[in-house]
Amino acid sequence: MTDGLDVTLSRLDAWLQANAPADYAALNPPAARDDIDSITEYRFTLHPDLATWLGRHDGVTAVKGHDGIGVILPRGFILHSAGGMLDGQRTQEEAIAEWVDEDESEDPGLRDIYEGVYGYLFHARWVPIATDITGGKLIVDHRAGDR
Repeated sequence: MTDGLDVTLSRLDAWLQANAPADYAALNPPAARDDIDSITEYRFTLHPDLATWLGRHDGVTAVKGHDGIGVILPRGFILHSAGGMLDGQRTQEEAIAEWVDEDESEDPGLRDIYEGVYGYLFHARWVPIATDITGGKLIVDHRAGDR
């Protein structure tokens, strides 16, 4: 585990346990290593901080309403389990495949204009870590490069 993050998460757990016990209780136990590895299926390397988080808490389960128990992140974002991250990642891949299929049936001239647009909406190396009530997502971008 990443030492600095692990220390920070220990402090956060202690604070939640003392000040927001219901939210602390909503945190799941650690994810199984196989579940963490299945998110990427060895196609790319999962960010080490994300693996550290999942090794501590596999998302949340007890959620009451938009801003209720289990909403650890601001603005009502609900943390996903490793399985939820896998499902969200696969949904994005399916959306990309659908976009490509639809785009191939369009006028070839239009295809040049729209080439790569899906990269602004979803990407096969984005891993959604949380979702809000409106379907908004927080992601960890695993694409190579400085950005």
